[in-house]
Amino acid sequence: MASSDAKRNRSQLNYQWEIRTDQGPRPENQDRAVAITPDNAALINKKGVLMIVCDGVGGLQGGQKAADAASMAALTAYYDEAAGNEPQQAMRYAIEQANVAVHAEAIQTPAAASMATTIVMTVALGSQLYVANVGDSRAYLFSNGHLEQLSTDHSWVAEQVRLGAMTKEEARHSTMRNLVTRSLGSAANNTPAFSQRAMQVGDRVVLCTDGVHGVVTDDDMALLLKRHPSAGAAADAILAQALENNTADNVTVAVMDYGTVKKTPSFPLVPVLAVLLVLLVIFVGSAILLMGNTFTRPTSTPLPVVGQTKIPSTAVIHVEKNPIASALPATLSKTLTTTVPTRLSTILTSTLSTAALIPTNIAATSTLAPTPTTAPTRTPAPIRTTVAPTITVTTTVAVTVTLTVTLTETSTKAP
Repeated sequence: MASSDAKRNRSQLNYQWEIRTDQGPRPENQDRAVAITPDNAALINKKGVLMIVCDGVGGLQGGQKAADAASMAALTAYYDEAAGNEPQQAMRYAIEQANVAVHAEAIQTPAAASMATTIVMTVALGSQLYVANVGDSRAYLFSNGHLEQLSTDHSWVAEQVRLGAMTKEEARHSTMRNLVTRSLGSAANNTPAFSQRAMQVGDRVVLCTDGVHGVVTDDDMALLLKRHPSAGAAADAILAQALENNTADNVTVAVMDYGTVKKTPSFPLVPVLAVLLVLLVIFVGSAILLMGNTFTRPTSTPLPVVGQTKIPSTAVIHVEKNPIASALPATLSKTLTTTVPTRLSTILTSTLSTAALIPTNIAATSTLAPTPTTAPTRTPAPIRTTVAPTITVTTTVAVTVTLTVTLTETSTKAP
C-alpha cells in the first residue's frame, strides 16, 4: 500500500493517456484497448488510473468477442468493491472475472468455443505503477530515456529465450512466435504475472500487442518515445512504425504520460483593480468626448434691455485635456508594469496609451465683454455690467472594488 504522504499528493498528479489501434493486414481487428481516469477524485486516490489491452484469438469473430468480453469485464471488476483496495489483489480479481466473461461468451457462441485472448493491464496509483498480464501482450516503462519491459511474455519462444535455447533475435523471427502458453478462455493456464515499479514525473507507460512489439524493436520504440513529446503523438508514431515494418497482425498501442498538474496562478488583486479602474475611466471619458470638446448650454430667456448691458444667453466652454497617467498613483503604475502577467501587461500598456487622451479634469472658463446699449431719454439709471462667471466642472471618479479571482484548470480525459 502507498504511504499516507503519497495519498495526500495523488490529487496533485496527472495521468494523460492515448490509445491507437489498426487492423493492419487482417480482415478484422481482434485487438481491444480500454483506459479510464475516474471522474471521482476519491476513487482515483483509492484505485488509480487503469489501462487494459487485449489481443483476441479465434475464428468466426471469436477473438474479437473474447477481447471485448475480457476488457470490459476486467474494467468493471477492478473498480468493484468486491475487488478490494490493494492493487494487485484487485487486478487478480479483475483478471479472474475477465476469464469468466470469456467462458460465458464461448458458451453463447458454440462455433467459436475455442476463443481466447491475452490481457495486459496497468494501474497508476500515486507514483506507483502496478502491472498484471496473461499472454504475450506487453507493458513497458519509459524512464530517463530507458525502455524497460515490465510484463512477462507467456509464449513458447519467450520460454526458450529464458532457458537459453534461443536468442531474442531468433525468437523474433521464429515461426512459433505466435504460440502463447497462457491466455484467458480456452487455455488451461490463465495465471497472471505481476510486477511493480515507482514512477518519476516525466515517465511514460506503454501497452501494446505482439503486432507492435513483434516488428518494432525496443530500441526503436524508445527512440520514438524520445522524439514525440505528447502521448498521442508517440502512440501515432509507434503504430505507424509497426505498419511500415509490415506487421502481419492487428496493431494496438496505449501510451500514458505521468506528471504533475500545472496550476494556473490566480491574478493578484491590485492588477485586477487597475484593469477595472482603467476601464471605468475609459467609459466615463468616452461619454464626455462623445459630446465634443466644445458644447453649448441650453438657451434661457433673454434678459431685459432697460438701462443695462445686454447679456448673451450662451457662453462657450473650453475643455482642458489632462493625461490620465497623471491621475494614477505612482505605485499603481509600477504595479501595472511589474506584477501583471505578460499578456495582460501588454493589453494594459496599450489601453493606457489610448486612455491618455481622456480628460480627468474639466476646467471651463468664459470671459464675456459687455456690450453697451443706449438708454431712453429719461433720468438715466446707473449702468450695470454683468459678466458671466467662470465655470469650473470637475469630474471625480471614486471606485472601491473587492475582487477575488480563482482560476482552476482541470483537465479530464475520456477514452
